[in-house]
Amino acid sequence: MKLKFFVVLIATIATLDWQACAQTRMVQGKIYNWNDHAWTVFNCNMTVKMRIGNVLICQPYIEKTVHYGVTKADADRNSKVVRQDYGSLIGLINYGDTYVGADIYGPVRAIRIAETNSSFDVKIDNQVITSGDSIYRKTVSYTLYDVGVPYTRPMTPEEKIAFEKRSFIANSNAVIWLQSEATNGSVSAQCSLGLHYLNGQGCETNKELAVYWLTQAANQGDIEASNKLEWIRSQKN
Repeated sequence: MKLKFFVVLIATIATLDWQACAQTRMVQGKIYNWNDHAWTVFNCNMTVKMRIGNVLICQPYIEKTVHYGVTKADADRNSKVVRQDYGSLIGLINYGDTYVGADIYGPVRAIRIAETNSSFDVKIDNQVITSGDSIYRKTVSYTLYDVGVPYTRPMTPEEKIAFEKRSFIANSNAVIWLQSEATNGSVSAQCSLGLHYLNGQGCETNKELAVYWLTQAANQGDIEASNKLEWIRSQKN
């Protein structure tokens, strides 16, 4: 397992500079870097009070330790942590799927959208409350924030060529290292080397060498190699 992890690490290290773009998010059609000053950072925790459509209505809170007792000694021994609402309600969109009553732990980064309010039918036991022909409705006011969604800028043709070149070099180095380990009898290296030859990763596709190294690994009990050999045989039919 450690060997396969090392191979994956070698093969993907060329992508690290590109993956830095994962810190970029799209909010309301605009692109924001993670260190953009437009972000509001909520360092407090909050509780999801309700969900209205795709908006989570949350109440920020702080926790305080309260001591109680007749004497100071009693107060030192008896204490409890209580929650205290902190600030106004906020609405979060694109935070993710969570349930009413759940806690959201800070820090949470979001872009402020607008002051708004929402109305909803009042229900008890999932039944709408009515008075005559009227339905009781409640309105809540809150500040709406958008957490955004991950955004990775598409590569330019030049960047794509450079990326593919770095990936090939990384995979080529992995094949060289695997060849040495596989020759010395490492089962995991034999299986990984066979897969590299099969898929043409860091080397020319060579089915004969792929089957050879997968067979070496399978003969030593490697399940993945055995399954891959079965798949290769099934493609001949």
